[in-house]
Amino acid sequence: MLDEFTRRLIESARIPSQLSGQEARDFVSKAYMSYLAKVVFDSQDDDKSSYVLSLNRLSLATSLLWSSDEDNSTAFLVAEAADIARMIVQESESDLPVSARFKKGIHYLDLASFFHLVDYDANARVVTKEAARFLQSVDFVKLGTITASHVSYYKCLSYFLRGWFGHCRKEASQSIEANSAEERAFLFLRAYLANLTNKYKSQDFANAEQEKQMVNLVNALEKNDHSYFSLASESTRLVAFDAAINRKSAYRLLLPVLGQEYLTARISSDDNQGYPFAWPPVRNFCQKYFSEDAQHAVITVPTGGGKSFLAELATARALQDGWVLYLAPTNALCSQIREDLKQNLQSLTSIDVEAFLGKSEYMAELPRFQVPKQVLVVTPEKALLLLKREPDRFSECSLAVLDECHMLGDNNRGDIAETVLAFTMAKNPDVHIILMSAMVKQEDSAKLVQWLEENTGKLAVSISLPWRPTRTARLTVFPDWSTLDICPMENEKAIATIQVKAFADTVTPWDKDTPLESWKTPIRLEKVDDLDTFRTKGPKFAWRNDVSRELAELFTAQGIPTIIFMLHSRHQAFSVADRFDIDLPERPEVTQHEQDLYILAEYELGANSLLEKLVDEKGVAVHTAVMLDCERKVSELAFKSGRAFLLVATGTLSQGLNLPAKAVIICGTELSPYGDWGDMTHEERKRVSLNQVLNAAGRAARANISCRGVSIIVPDELPRVHLDESSLKELILSKMAVLAMKDASLEVSSPIRDRLERIGQRSDQDIASVDEHVLLSRLPIDSENRGLTIRNMLGAYELPERDYVQKITERFEAIETQAIDSGCDKWLLEAASLAGIEYTLASNLKSFIEFIAHMPDFSPPEDTYIGWAGFLLKWLKALPASATWNLLRAHIKARRYSWGKQKDPDLLKLLKTDRGEYPEYVTEKLLLLLVPVWENLGDTIHAWLNDNSLLEIGEVLTRRKCDADKRRNRSAAGNYLPRAILWSRRVINHLSQFAGLLLAVQNQWAENDLDSMPRWFANTITLHTFPLGLRHGVRDPAALAWHRYAIQERRAANLLQALMPLEVENITDLQEAWQYVFRASKGFVEGSVKTPDSQIVLALQRIIQVK
Repeated sequence: MLDEFTRRLIESARIPSQLSGQEARDFVSKAYMSYLAKVVFDSQDDDKSSYVLSLNRLSLATSLLWSSDEDNSTAFLVAEAADIARMIVQESESDLPVSARFKKGIHYLDLASFFHLVDYDANARVVTKEAARFLQSVDFVKLGTITASHVSYYKCLSYFLRGWFGHCRKEASQSIEANSAEERAFLFLRAYLANLTNKYKSQDFANAEQEKQMVNLVNALEKNDHSYFSLASESTRLVAFDAAINRKSAYRLLLPVLGQEYLTARISSDDNQGYPFAWPPVRNFCQKYFSEDAQHAVITVPTGGGKSFLAELATARALQDGWVLYLAPTNALCSQIREDLKQNLQSLTSIDVEAFLGKSEYMAELPRFQVPKQVLVVTPEKALLLLKREPDRFSECSLAVLDECHMLGDNNRGDIAETVLAFTMAKNPDVHIILMSAMVKQEDSAKLVQWLEENTGKLAVSISLPWRPTRTARLTVFPDWSTLDICPMENEKAIATIQVKAFADTVTPWDKDTPLESWKTPIRLEKVDDLDTFRTKGPKFAWRNDVSRELAELFTAQGIPTIIFMLHSRHQAFSVADRFDIDLPERPEVTQHEQDLYILAEYELGANSLLEKLVDEKGVAVHTAVMLDCERKVSELAFKSGRAFLLVATGTLSQGLNLPAKAVIICGTELSPYGDWGDMTHEERKRVSLNQVLNAAGRAARANISCRGVSIIVPDELPRVHLDESSLKELILSKMAVLAMKDASLEVSSPIRDRLERIGQRSDQDIASVDEHVLLSRLPIDSENRGLTIRNMLGAYELPERDYVQKITERFEAIETQAIDSGCDKWLLEAASLAGIEYTLASNLKSFIEFIAHMPDFSPPEDTYIGWAGFLLKWLKALPASATWNLLRAHIKARRYSWGKQKDPDLLKLLKTDRGEYPEYVTEKLLLLLVPVWENLGDTIHAWLNDNSLLEIGEVLTRRKCDADKRRNRSAAGNYLPRAILWSRRVINHLSQFAGLLLAVQNQWAENDLDSMPRWFANTITLHTFPLGLRHGVRDPAALAWHRYAIQERRAANLLQALMPLEVENITDLQEAWQYVFRASKGFVEGSVKTPDSQIVLALQRIIQVK
């Protein structure tokens, strides 16, 4: 359970002489395992009462030695031991007489104080919440149990420990009459505590007279008898708090580098939203990055250690010099970061925080820099588009932050992030770079530091303190084959049963030299089969999904919020959720907002929401990529509010979001070799799997939610390991190596390093390869910026010979020269680069437009999204099948190739090529099979843009009606709704990128050679927003404006435009459309325009009003 940092704390603590540091460490961890075994797993193997007694003795004995502990490590052992004892006992306020409740609350404040002194302030907040339950359970003053001065002081103390300094000062200002010397002393301590909150801001607030009185009070109490024991202990507590200010004050630490304007609002605001206590990573960051005046930092703090706050601090300083580029891997994370920064930086004047969202498609619009000092939060794909469109803008970029920087090693997107960073360094040699990830290995972190230093000649530092605000036990489960029981039944049948056993280490990650803990669980697997089969082959129990679900039932039955991460298949999440079964306790009522989101989901789906049934009837929510955004949102709300005790999720949840889960169950360790992951190599899939497992484990016990939690990693396959063997721990680790891995276990190597080396070995006469076409489409357009970018790339840094860089630059110039000499316009090269597509396709598109425009029966496409989609499809059909193979393959997979009786063996054969590449053996017969595929693709696109529900799109896609009783099924990829949603993600992703090329060609043609451009192609209005309109599936640009600024669901946006048409005839600039949407939204919510009183309309009115 204890991580590297907390292990060292306990081992260095002053403890009773009969125990060593290692023995104390193992004992504390074993006690937590005893809690899990007894309370959660109902195991009879452990005697929890003996652990409670021993923990309390250890805590008490250690506390007597604490005051002489200079580094406060002993304080951690005191708090950790006593807090685990509290968990095991699990007393509620109703279990105790009134006289004991106040003492219990004070005891919890003692524990919180120890956590505070050793910098575990998130734990202090959690324990203080427990103290508040007891202290607020009755009116102690009215009952005569305690005086008003005591109660007021302890209120101040609880506010202080939570960091609510404003409340603390307000409570201290309350006038209370004191009737005794002790009461007056407690009021003095209250005032002293309030003044400590001021000293956190500045030493100038020190009150010399008050501090002198405190010294006199402490000295007097030391000479007195035990009648003032509580007063003496409180005085000692506050003196320790005072001594810790220099170390813990975030305000004082940051004042030399950040302005008072930001610090006053963010660190010490009176609204209790501040961040007054500096966690160890903050101090480490300030010491290395700010104090040493470093230019760059690679932050590899463990999950939950405050990386985002460190990036915020760097951002606040960088805004003094220019604008900030903040890169994050997903649109959802970009939106969250944008909202957080907008809130946290609002005190800074003339600052704007914007998100430029989207995927890889080309867009005509660009983010607007309303003020010089702006934070732009984007995905790497959108940053790449910006650098190609406005390269000079990056010379003013003062800081670039890359969150989840392990994506630099991602074969799919790492090259884009690498290009953006390399270009930024090329345009501004003084730019600061912050790379953040909890997953990067130490040696690879050091490599990234060296890369940044070599490219810029400036100091880069590593922030890798192994500190995490909470502790997480890492468990696994195996079947205990010694408990296998086979009972014969009638008709030559038999039933086999076997018990499941849990295993845990005293440290996280596992260590081969620490004790292995194990206990029996109440989970017993069953399998009915032929008796002869059992005798010859042995029983094959259902394993991964069933065990994960039953583990979740054990935790949720104890009121422990739990997440199951479905690693292997996203489609199994609904089936696991549907089988979840516990006795539901009393829950909060469903809110109106949640009901409205369900109504919205049903309108989009065209079917009743299975999610609503699962939350209402079973208390379980689901969060996967094959769900609507509004469904994921209502799942998050239900889990946070406590309406859902279990959340069954996939990798969409493993990054970024903070949810109140105390237990995480990871269902398997390997991604499926099919579906989205089927085109990956084994090594790529292994890397992504490890990333998701470690990231998922970090979702347990987030800061301020719990002091400690548990993650259970369930093996993929049924382990056939005999648990009575010697060297059991080594045996388990041989099957589950991830148990012994740190968060920081991912290697980061440039995905384009090998490509660069191959390109550097080619001659100018060679025909351009696929590698060269792809990389050329990624790089900046002009040769000077392209050469500088290549030189700054991580892949170039990793090359064995740096001479390759010049050869690669010259090779790309030769490819461009060849293209222009062969008749390709230079502006076509720019259009292809903007769209991120090979220039040969851009040239083909221009030729197609010119050719088709001269055909006698040609009529221009309608200037609508559907019209341009038809034209785009006509061009794509004219291309060689190899050029559109990824698009076709995605549609074939969504359409029918492997489900039920409809599967087509010939199409299936087409798809089973190595990594999905276009097969070299394709015959005319197989090409004829693609004809109906193109027809079906056209029909499905039409349904997508024509406001059909997802169920209807699924019916068009599969060419058959859905039975009424199967409409809301979501448990398999072949069900209609998952199939339609996957189609909208995969196929539309390819189509929108081709649509982006169409727009880029139109833009560049109009800018460079308008006279030769067909009039119908030059005069379009709708095409300017077509790539985004196609991506989001709306009917027209006005509906797209509703989608961006009001409601992010396609049919709802279409409905709003139908009900409340925007007051603008033509929309070519979405950024200007927000004012029209704002006015129309206001009228819609206020009911100034008559609209139908349908369920969806009323729900939309309330949803927009909430926004």
